[in-house]
Amino acid sequence: MANTFTARDTLKTKLLAALGSATSADQIVKLSRTIEKANLDDDADLETALDTKVSAMADSASTEDIEKLAFGVKKLRTSATATDPVSSMIPEGSSNLYVTDSRVRGSFSASGDLSYDSGTGVLSYTALPDALTVYATVGDLPLPENTNVGAKGIVEENKKLYINSGSSWLNVGLVDQKPSFTTTPDGSYTLSPGADTVITLNATDPQGDPITFSHVVSAGSLGGSTVSQSGNVFTITGSSDSNDTAPFSITFRASDGTNITDATSEFTVGFAIDWSAFSSWNTTHIVNPNPGYSTWTDDNDGNKFGRTVAISENYFVVSSEEWFSPGYRGGKHYLYDMSGTLLHTLDFGAANYFTSNNGNITNGERKCLIHEGKGIVVVTSNRKNGGNNQTVLDIYSISTGNLLTSWFGLNSVTGGRAGDSIIMTEDGNTLLWSSYALNWSSSTSGGAYKVDMTDPSNPVLGSFISGNGKFSGRNMAVKNNWLLYSADGTSGQAGLTEPGRANLYNLSTQSTYQIDPPVQAHYGNFGLCVAITDTHLLISSPGNAGTDNVWVFDFDSTDDNASAPTVKGKISGGNHLPGYTNNFGQGIEVGDGAFFVTSNANDDTIWSYSFDALPTGGTANSDLSAAYLSSLTISNPNTDGGDTIDRFASNGNGSSRHNFAVHGTKIVAGAWSAQESGYNGSGAAYLFTATT
Repeated sequence: MANTFTARDTLKTKLLAALGSATSADQIVKLSRTIEKANLDDDADLETALDTKVSAMADSASTEDIEKLAFGVKKLRTSATATDPVSSMIPEGSSNLYVTDSRVRGSFSASGDLSYDSGTGVLSYTALPDALTVYATVGDLPLPENTNVGAKGIVEENKKLYINSGSSWLNVGLVDQKPSFTTTPDGSYTLSPGADTVITLNATDPQGDPITFSHVVSAGSLGGSTVSQSGNVFTITGSSDSNDTAPFSITFRASDGTNITDATSEFTVGFAIDWSAFSSWNTTHIVNPNPGYSTWTDDNDGNKFGRTVAISENYFVVSSEEWFSPGYRGGKHYLYDMSGTLLHTLDFGAANYFTSNNGNITNGERKCLIHEGKGIVVVTSNRKNGGNNQTVLDIYSISTGNLLTSWFGLNSVTGGRAGDSIIMTEDGNTLLWSSYALNWSSSTSGGAYKVDMTDPSNPVLGSFISGNGKFSGRNMAVKNNWLLYSADGTSGQAGLTEPGRANLYNLSTQSTYQIDPPVQAHYGNFGLCVAITDTHLLISSPGNAGTDNVWVFDFDSTDDNASAPTVKGKISGGNHLPGYTNNFGQGIEVGDGAFFVTSNANDDTIWSYSFDALPTGGTANSDLSAAYLSSLTISNPNTDGGDTIDRFASNGNGSSRHNFAVHGTKIVAGAWSAQESGYNGSGAAYLFTATT
């Protein structure tokens, strides 16, 4: 068929040329017969050419010639007003004999149901009904006589449907609206194995129709988890099979019989670590990547590696902090993966701050943290430039190691030593930054600043949480919406000096609980180190040998309206602890199902305890040492000596900052006084992994 079309196109071209050169009526007659025989008599181009030629010859034609020209005109089938077609919409080679790419009769388009029979050439069209238009009010409906009969409109103000009769708009009924949840499920849940999580939903319907609830597993598989329903109450029971670790999603539905509203939640079964299955620790020695000393004229920040550490699921950070007279100098933070491979050196450009030796910096001394959800490492520092203090939040990208921002948002705050402790809420949107020395001379000093971290590259200073007691915020911990912070310098209780205190503060409701030491002790410093889980508080009082304890409290941090914490008992430093000297509780960290404690600055041991082994109930006198699991040390034969887990108590900068951190079955610990590579105090770090 394509070849036939090609021949016709060639013939058409020849005929157009012949028409253009024709000079007599006889030629016109012959050409019009040829056009008819070639079945090209309806071709628009040929008709136009023939019409043009006949019109030109008619003025001077004889009577005989006019008769001949009339024969040619008779072949015209297209009116003089027809225009050239612009498109085909039928591909070359189609079986359509009426419309082709090169012989276009026209193109068709419609918003309704359009069909074309290529065999008969019949075009069929069924028009769509008038579109449904939405109007804000009844007064916005157009005049009926200016609108098509049958046109429909929905009015938002009364949710009614109207149809135009031609003379008026008729209200034909209400538009049924979807129900809406008044109590929605959370976006995600962590289920406990074998335990029930109860979700109660509520919904309303604008028309007052009764609502039925249902659910469907919309992603993943329940595995051994189950879902039961009673009306609007859903009970999801976590699987007891430790292989069921993959998340699944449930879509909850509210229906009014016509319309459905959905809400989807993701569920993960959180299996606690069975610490009783582990008998030892594998140790990875992390060597200082840049050991050495510096002066204020160079950028060698390699001393005191291990000064601070942080850990997350896939990464850990170790800091260094160089020293030179007259003060601290520089320091860097090093980001590693869990194999111990150095990924990035996090450096804000310390050398730029040292144009003379009156500028010094305390960078590596400060706290750091990792938040994988935000993809950031956060570091605090107090910088001095020309004698002026600069309190800085340095935020780095995990993926690139690049500095996202150096935020000086607390520089307007005076009289405090910000950055002694930093923590982030689990969603990463709020950072809490303590300034425990604010109003140092007052009996109530310190507190914490809230920093909005919704955009990590643009922190925003928020409200201040006032302290309750002296040195409020020297150490902090957060879980769910509850902030637990120290006030270990608080005095005046029972006439003793600094027996200490701790405080709970709810970030959502602003409700508070004051926690006084169960046993008052002179310089007991209750609250020096704190930790919080879903079910427990851990608060240390490491100040005096013989009265140095870690106190355990029962507390439900998942409830914003939880009752006050109740003391469960204590774990005391003593002979049951290998490597113990004094000041038990100098450091506390919590992991999944276990907690970890360090003691005096010269000790090199971390002791581990199981939450599962804690007895039910208890009082202030209850001995909880039976929860003890094991100990680990940071001594390493590859170092030249000086490995200790915590040296802060001996340097006058406050003993609250311990340099070990826990995540899952891994612990990273710093030993910044260790001697390696011939440099005294070049430091070291260790990554411990629990093993069977």
